[in-house]
Amino acid sequence: NVFIGFMLKRDKKLLDDQKETISLEDLIEGERAALGANVTKVTLESFIAWKKRKIEERKQQLIKDEEKKRNDFVKHGRLVGLSGREMFTFNPELIANDDEDADNDIDYRNRSDDEESENENENEDENTTEQVT
Repeated sequence: NVFIGFMLKRDKKLLDDQKETISLEDLIEGERAALGANVTKVTLESFIAWKKRKIEERKQQLIKDEEKKRNDFVKHGRLVGLSGREMFTFNPELIANDDEDADNDIDYRNRSDDEESENENENEDENTTEQVT
């Protein structure tokens, strides 16, 4: 019942996928041909020199970004756009100030455990007094 020349969609999709695939070697050769003749060949020495230069550029960029953040802090007098880690490395005094404020805080994590142990102690005391009488 299938017409001559008729192809199922799944078979057609497989055939299209097979036509479009290009081998890795062909792709590399095509890209290499597109570059032209006057390109610098990469050697171990040229790669190491490039890598060192990139690392140095990245360090310089980080220093510039940090200086910009410091200048913004001085201008605005507040910490804007800094992560928590950056904030404490930038101004360690913030840690000391926060510790002083923490003295008045209540630690609720241990509070429920303390209340439960007190209730257990009261129950034990009641049980022992009942046994004595």
